[in-house]
Amino acid sequence: MPRAEIERLLADFDVLTVKDLTRQTTVFAVGAGATNLISSGALSKRLSEARERGIPVLSERRLLDRIRGASEDNGTLPVRQVSDGASETLADLLNAFDLISLVDGKVRFEDVDALRNAGDLEARGMEWTRIIGALSLKISAPRGRHRIGIDAHGHAVLEWEDGQTTFSGQGMLPLGESDSLEDLFDAALEAEASGDLITARRLYESCARADRRDPIALYNLGNVYMALGESKSAQLAFERAILRDPDFSEARFNLAGLLETLGAQDEALEQLRWIVENAPDFADALFNLAQLELAAGDLDAAEARFRDYISFTGSDGWQEKARKALQLIKLRRSHTDEETAKETG
Repeated sequence: MPRAEIERLLADFDVLTVKDLTRQTTVFAVGAGATNLISSGALSKRLSEARERGIPVLSERRLLDRIRGASEDNGTLPVRQVSDGASETLADLLNAFDLISLVDGKVRFEDVDALRNAGDLEARGMEWTRIIGALSLKISAPRGRHRIGIDAHGHAVLEWEDGQTTFSGQGMLPLGESDSLEDLFDAALEAEASGDLITARRLYESCARADRRDPIALYNLGNVYMALGESKSAQLAFERAILRDPDFSEARFNLAGLLETLGAQDEALEQLRWIVENAPDFADALFNLAQLELAAGDLDAAEARFRDYISFTGSDGWQEKARKALQLIKLRRSHTDEETAKETG
């Protein structure tokens, strides 16, 4: 279904849609036409981020089912136990294109065969895009005991007990009309993921001009500018993204990091304090704010932030750094007390 039509349906439920994954995202939906984003790594990167942040991923069909009010069957089998070698990324892709149903790390019994078949193809060197295409074709293939295999030319085929056949009804179903702006944005994502930053910059700039309400293209443009070493342009892009969406925490976070490298500590502190106040679950912002406050000599504020970070994050790779910072604060206080005692002694 065309994206614009889905957006109209979602608007009836006061659901806001954006083109990319942000901290405001509560559900990440993948359109049937997004297979062109697999080979570049742009889609798998976002699916991995959604998994790490616990954001549900819905295929286009399952999104439409939810709009219609249909309930979703949750799985009962842990995917790691039944995947038989399929990578986490491949499982994410299978779920995104409705080839399995992966919810909270579990799949249904009927998904196991597709998951294992995909893992076998992955182990034999088939690219993810072709695996997704082959399993999609298998849905409409003749019924019977068969699996997807690879012929001598590297093409996907159906493997039966008595030999191999091609798929029935070659070719994918038409994906419907697409918005040229969406195609442009997808092309920008692909260019960025493949490392072609010059092309990505040009395409994101075009997207930002074409849609003057959407902040995502400007945010991505800012990231590309930073990668190219164009700091001032990156700063302007992030600021414009924030003007379009004042609640865009990621844009504020990246702007704060950029301002810090430019020596604008006060402005960086302002952005990070806004995030901690308005998006308290943004742990990275809390840690960075604590570091900046420590560098500015505000020991009380820094200590409180580091303690909040440790209690908030539980156990992660930055816990030890936060604890070392608390030890440093303690030493600084001790040194200050000694100096004061000498002066008054």
